[in-house]
Amino acid sequence: MKNSQEMVRASVLPLFNNIAEDLNQTVQNLEQKRFSHIKGTLQRGTTSLSYVHMVLLPVLSSMLDHLGKNNYGVDVFGS
Repeated sequence: MKNSQEMVRASVLPLFNNIAEDLNQTVQNLEQKRFSHIKGTLQRGTTSLSYVHMVLLPVLSSMLDHLGKNNYGVDVFGS
């Protein structure tokens, strides 16, 4: 990690971009009361609440916990 900061940053950037896009789409669907788009089977352009709750949040939580415990946060998110 300490020796390959740029490679790690380049690897996690698409992950964060995709997570942000999924969360944004979910919020938009909630705001527009398109509840059929966030329940049940995923279709193209939709994000289910269970996916956010059971996949995205645990992945983010685990990754950020790991980065914090190992003091890698500055290496990944720093300048």
